[in-house]
Amino acid sequence: MDGAEIQSYVAKTRGANTHSSKASLFSKLVESLFGGEVDVALAPDVFPELEEHLIAEKGTLAVKKKEDTPEPNLIIEFRTTKLDPLRSGEIIERAKDQLRRFAYAIWRERQPELRCLLTASDGVHNFVYRPSLKGDLDSVDLEGVSPFTIDKKLREIIDLEEISRQDFSRGDPERVCKWLERIIFGRLSDG
Repeated sequence: MDGAEIQSYVAKTRGANTHSSKASLFSKLVESLFGGEVDVALAPDVFPELEEHLIAEKGTLAVKKKEDTPEPNLIIEFRTTKLDPLRSGEIIERAKDQLRRFAYAIWRERQPELRCLLTASDGVHNFVYRPSLKGDLDSVDLEGVSPFTIDKKLREIIDLEEISRQDFSRGDPERVCKWLERIIFGRLSDG
């Protein structure tokens, strides 16, 4: 794994100002680091039910290891706004609301048994969540209600447990590579 590759990615991502450019840079990084072990695709190509919930169709990726499961292990929503936890709690909460919409749409279509991690990222700051259902999906009707009401209802039935975060601009690039490997390949207990 190449530390220079991570540093180059961080520099390019900081200059990217669209959802799709950040997603494209991340996709290239993952493919470069893990090659044929990982599939990276636009989320609506894997989960058509997400299409109406996406902020930017080309700014959300589904990532999966090729070997054992047909379903992705990771959905990443790229944000154009910086997700700095020290300065943007409200922005992170809005990103989490978006991730809850993804979980809701997927679970309504495919049942809550589908297990994957949800990530909010600005390309540099990454927040990984494990969604869980704490209420009844059928108890929520989202037809004809405002986005604020949708988010409020989904907060009541879908919990997002933060299981990891990583700032790609800080620390050792080798550590960033190891973190990506743990997240993508489901090895969260490996440090």
